[in-house]
Amino acid sequence: MDEKPISELIASGDPKMVSETPIPKKQNKPFIIVVSILLFLIACVAGYYVYTQYFANEEEEIEQEQEEEQKENLDDIEVVLSDNSKIYIKMENSGCDDTGFVKVQDTEYSIWEDNQNSFCSSSYIIGYFPSKDIMSKYYASSTEVPTLQKETINEIEYEFISKVEGIQDQGSWGIGLAYKWEPEITVKEYKASSLVSYYNPSDTSSDLKENSLFTTYCLFDLSKLFDEAEGYLVFSGVGDVYSDVDYCSSLNEMETFSITK
Repeated sequence: MDEKPISELIASGDPKMVSETPIPKKQNKPFIIVVSILLFLIACVAGYYVYTQYFANEEEEIEQEQEEEQKENLDDIEVVLSDNSKIYIKMENSGCDDTGFVKVQDTEYSIWEDNQNSFCSSSYIIGYFPSKDIMSKYYASSTEVPTLQKETINEIEYEFISKVEGIQDQGSWGIGLAYKWEPEITVKEYKASSLVSYYNPSDTSSDLKENSLFTTYCLFDLSKLFDEAEGYLVFSGVGDVYSDVDYCSSLNEMETFSITK
């Protein structure tokens, strides 16, 4: 028996063929959209719950730990001036040990150091000197007030405390120490000067040169910070001698540093 093509059956109105032809069902699009939105909202709520219960608490704990660590590394140093008035220094210690700043010298001048353990490779040092003469004697390691010599180098005036020529046969090189009062430096809100300690690698000359290596101590003249206050504060350290360390920059980078009266 010859079979007719489907197109002819449909065209002829064959009821059998028409009834067997599938009719596509209409999809309920609004329903699908509503369900999708609900699933998305449920996922958002679930994600927020997980974040607040776990990750947010963890971030908060980390922030609290960081704040506590920063507080532990903050010290308040009381400095008694020559007239028995007081100023207060708040600053970060180097955090190598848990002793904080300890007064290690209290004679005609005062010295504080923040690391007392031998395994600490570096530490901060604060010196209070009632006068320029006492400060100069200390840094010259002399019992007598040194004769200061002024020199202008590259249009900057230096006041030299000491110069020591090197001895080549012994492998020692020229070194020196000098005040640099101008230009003044702004450290936070305070005006400061500097005291530069330098040496000349592979050179026995003690002259200050362009290729000299520096350690820059930060020096504050208290008479410029407060009325009726005299003396000097010097911020320095150990462990970084002649390595281009600038302690004024270090103080500026601290989150907390203040000198108050």
